[in-house]
Amino acid sequence: MPTQLVCFRCRLIELEPSESGNEAGIFFKCPACEFSYRFENDGPLVDRWRMPVTLPLYDVLLYDKPESRVERTILWLSTILANRSPIVRRRFLDDLEAELAAPRQPLCKVLDDPFQDVPDREAALRRFLRQVAEALRLARFEPYDGVTP
Repeated sequence: MPTQLVCFRCRLIELEPSESGNEAGIFFKCPACEFSYRFENDGPLVDRWRMPVTLPLYDVLLYDKPESRVERTILWLSTILANRSPIVRRRFLDDLEAELAAPRQPLCKVLDDPFQDVPDREAALRRFLRQVAEALRLARFEPYDGVTP
């Protein structure tokens, strides 16, 4: 294990072991932004389940062609986040877009992906995530700021 694990979002904040994990040394939390991570068996540091990037990926975990599920995933995410605050919705979408703009983790390692060894799986997951983020942004998923476009 590296001597120091640093938050993807805060960049300089060292992660602390999480108290809400089944096994010590696997789950970590950022003391500043409260995002959670998983690190095990010298694999890459990845977002822990229920972080923004993991939710769309969960919806395509059992499908070899994630892009075929974009519309269904958008509906599912819209339902999940409909009653969340504008700040939570903005943070969710910003996090998806940050992952796409500057990849921080291998998406096929975030969850136990049965298709992770399929050629181009990582690229397919990134295309899927991009389509989801763009569709949510176009559907005015982000909070309305009072300004008419």
